Amino acid sequence: MKTSWFKPAARAGYAARGVIYGTVAVLTMVTAFLAGASDGPKDAISTIARQPFGKILLVLLLAGLLGYVAWRLIQSLLDTDDHGWGVKGLAIRLGLLASAGTYSVLSLFVLALLGPGSSDGGSGGAVQAALDWVTGVLGAWPVFLAMGFAFLGIGGAHFWKAIKGKYEDHLEADAAAMALIHPISVTGLSARGLVFVILAFLIFSQIVSGVRSPQSKPGLEDALTFLQDMPFGSALMFLMGAGLGAFALYSFTLARWRRINIDDI
Repeated sequence: MKTSWFKPAARAGYAARGVIYGTVAVLTMVTAFLAGASDGPKDAISTIARQPFGKILLVLLLAGLLGYVAWRLIQSLLDTDDHGWGVKGLAIRLGLLASAGTYSVLSLFVLALLGPGSSDGGSGGAVQAALDWVTGVLGAWPVFLAMGFAFLGIGGAHFWKAIKGKYEDHLEADAAAMALIHPISVTGLSARGLVFVILAFLIFSQIVSGVRSPQSKPGLEDALTFLQDMPFGSALMFLMGAGLGAFALYSFTLARWRRINIDDI
């Protein structure tokens, strides 16, 4: 199977993720000391759309996102990184599959913005409808608990990856590049890990307070709002924005140096 075309597509996907998180980081730091709602990935994409040549930027972003979705699917289903079929390996591969789903939703959102009569709501309704359906089948408590533990696990995995330097396992960079990559990766992964831990805390706190069913799937903007409402919230939100900026840079390092293991599939 000829796969030479796919490596640039996968790298473009990491770059697209970097663009989105970089925009979120800038919006977060700018609004940290202003009264206003926190911004998530969709707000970042909408901001990109409003720039000069916004449609062209969205087309490029969509191409990158589709490459990223395809790469996540291949990572998960074909196990390009040899995670295996053990409990840990399957958990990682399910996480990769979930990532493909998340960025598929963002891709649909970009596609909706490119279409005539576009609006900012398109794809989110479908995700909420799916969540409502699963909640109706399994019940609110199992779904809510599963979401909380999933976010907690993802957050912990980010911290583990940062502390143990596991990001190095998939990079092909020389010593000079790694000297820059190390602080960027540790900061960026820790910041994103904290976001997932906060989301888990928000879910568990709703369970404790007696909420019977999730009103919506929590997202990055909810974690930022949580920080914003804390004492010294503006400073905390600014620091989180800087951390997410580091995660954007981490995504760009993956676009440049990540080992794309598709030669043998």
